[in-house]
Amino acid sequence: MKMFKEKRGWMRIVEAFVAILLIMAVLLIFVGRSNIKNDEISSRILKAENAILREIQVDETLRNAILAVKFDNPEVPVEVQQKINNRTPEYLNCTSKICPLNMSCELDTYLEQNVYAKPVAITANNSMYDPRQLKIFCWVK
Repeated sequence: MKMFKEKRGWMRIVEAFVAILLIMAVLLIFVGRSNIKNDEISSRILKAENAILREIQVDETLRNAILAVKFDNPEVPVEVQQKINNRTPEYLNCTSKICPLNMSCELDTYLEQNVYAKPVAITANNSMYDPRQLKIFCWVK
């Protein structure tokens, strides 16, 4: 009889261990799925930002408009903002900012959601060298 009671104790320990393993497996599956969704959204947003910035970078008129901006009033030129608005996917809100190349360029307002930022250097045209950065900030609507 004594042997039977000892075996029952070990069985309860094994059952508890298996139950904990099952709960951990279920939790890991759900956490893994949510991370995959976030990674997918992030990559889509960063691809969209890259495409917009590349188009601005290779367009000579938009480059000249950015290089003409003075830092005492660093507002994004209308034609650059229109290009960003036209190329922004429907599921995103995007804004941009022009800053000196060697300084941190931050969004002026605080948002309670994930903001994806991507800078690009605009350094020169045929007649001037005045480096600056155009930074685009996007978030999901």
